[in-house]
Amino acid sequence: MVFRRLYLQTTIKAAFVWLLLLSAVLPAAGQKVVLSGYVKEASSGEPLIGAVVFTADLSAGVSTNNYGFYSLQIDRKEQVIKCSYAGYVTAEAKIDPKASLKYDFELEEDHVMLEAAKVFSKSKREQLTLPQLGMETVSGDIIRKLPALMGEADIIRVIQMMPGVQTPSEGSTGFSVRGGGIDQNLVLMDGAPLYNSGHFLGFMSMFNGDVVKNAQLYKGDFPTNFGGRLSSVLDVSTRDGNNSQFKGDFSIGLITSKLAIEGPIVKGKTSFNISFRRTYYDLITAPLANYLVKQETERIDSRFLEPACGNGNFLVEILRRKLEVVKRQYQKQLGELELQATIALSSIYGVDIMKDNVEECCQRLLDIGCNWYSEVHPQQKAPSDKLSATW
Repeated sequence: MVFRRLYLQTTIKAAFVWLLLLSAVLPAAGQKVVLSGYVKEASSGEPLIGAVVFTADLSAGVSTNNYGFYSLQIDRKEQVIKCSYAGYVTAEAKIDPKASLKYDFELEEDHVMLEAAKVFSKSKREQLTLPQLGMETVSGDIIRKLPALMGEADIIRVIQMMPGVQTPSEGSTGFSVRGGGIDQNLVLMDGAPLYNSGHFLGFMSMFNGDVVKNAQLYKGDFPTNFGGRLSSVLDVSTRDGNNSQFKGDFSIGLITSKLAIEGPIVKGKTSFNISFRRTYYDLITAPLANYLVKQETERIDSRFLEPACGNGNFLVEILRRKLEVVKRQYQKQLGELELQATIALSSIYGVDIMKDNVEECCQRLLDIGCNWYSEVHPQQKAPSDKLSATW
């Protein structure tokens, strides 16, 4: 009797467990449903092949077949379904699986208005019919649009990319045309000749790209009004300025900062165009150069040579710095002070083709030395005869 009771209890418990498992599995199996339908064009009703139907959370997605039909397996819950196709506006719908599992999408064309495209054609044979052969013209807009060194638009860099033009050395702003030399090119800016068109140690030219209107390069057979240069002529024209309204442009670059202002003086008749450009080269190198120069000028036995010394303005400043160092270090030692002062004075050299300039420079340096000696030792009005003779 007891055994039968235990058997019944065990059987009931096992049946109860199986019921619990079935109740958990059956709903889980029913969490997924299949949504199906067609994707068509709204205006014509044509099926769209390859349209993508997906859930808003991107958890599931399919593409339509050759008949525009799709079949998407989704969760049994209310959610947003989207449909997209190239060239059409993306459509979306809120689907409730409890209501219906069939939905057809109708997509409308996506009309985007583009700006008009202008196509200009210039025949290469036009160069053969022009009265001036061997001439290349570059507008300022092209100069500003082309890639530039550190963002600095440079007309010379554009010229160097033209056929028949070579760069004498990497990174320089000079150019040679058809084997000619750099000094055989005539560079003009609004008709004025430029004898040195380079700045920043030759890495950039003096032309500000913001104010260049156009540039013409004559590689051969240039007109006689340009003179008798052997190689080429580069004629750069600047912009006249806006004669109807005031405008300005300010830019900060890696190596320069630029400011351009233009506007009318008499509206509709005359105008002005002012441009400024500032490099950072001196701001970076000046502290380093001053440090190196100071270190060298304050060394008593360092030697300095000034070609075309004139009356010795540069040498005078060097001598004063050297004598200040001598005074600071040897003021209490008269013999050593005179020796170091002699070394400081004898380490300065000057060259000049004019005899009068040489004599004036020597006398000026000697006077500075004597006056300095009198200030260091007031009890002695002047250096000894031996020291004066040595100086």
